[in-house]
Amino acid sequence: MRKQCPQVFENTGFARVCKNFCASRLIPIKRNLVLGGCLPAFIALGSNLGNRSENICRGKAELGKLGLIIPSPLIIETDDESGVGPPYLNTVVKLETTIVNPCLLLEECLRIELTCGRDRSLPPNSPRTLDLDLILVEGMRGKWEWNSPSDLLQIGQILSLILPHPRAFYRDFVVRPLEALEGGRSLDLAD
Repeated sequence: MRKQCPQVFENTGFARVCKNFCASRLIPIKRNLVLGGCLPAFIALGSNLGNRSENICRGKAELGKLGLIIPSPLIIETDDESGVGPPYLNTVVKLETTIVNPCLLLEECLRIELTCGRDRSLPPNSPRTLDLDLILVEGMRGKWEWNSPSDLLQIGQILSLILPHPRAFYRDFVVRPLEALEGGRSLDLAD
């Protein structure tokens, strides 16, 4: 049975919700509800098609429409993991947003990818103009699946999200920009 996209918060007080959140208790959340501040989310950006620097900048600008972004000072060039495409430029941003539903935040990231020219008809791990991975939402852990909204059906009937991102901790091109962004502060990316 699928876990549905979260809908309603049962607690109040943003800090208490984040500090008390654990994998064994998924606290559902309301759409676009601000609970005493903005939700910190960390998003990895990558590009290996076209003008990679311009694609990363456009991705940051689009994410900036969702809240305040704080970019990592580190941008890393890496080989394409699939061996199929040209090298990637990769970085991470911290997004402080009022979109506290992680499923809705992922949907917005997917819309930005499409706006920036990502071709979702290609197989997974194909070269792309922009890749946005929601890697961490502070205080949230879990796995969700939900029906795609109509404007994202080209991606698939079902969308899914795992927080923290299951492979982020093992990817140097995510960890190094994340550490640079957070001034060396260790973030719990591993399960």
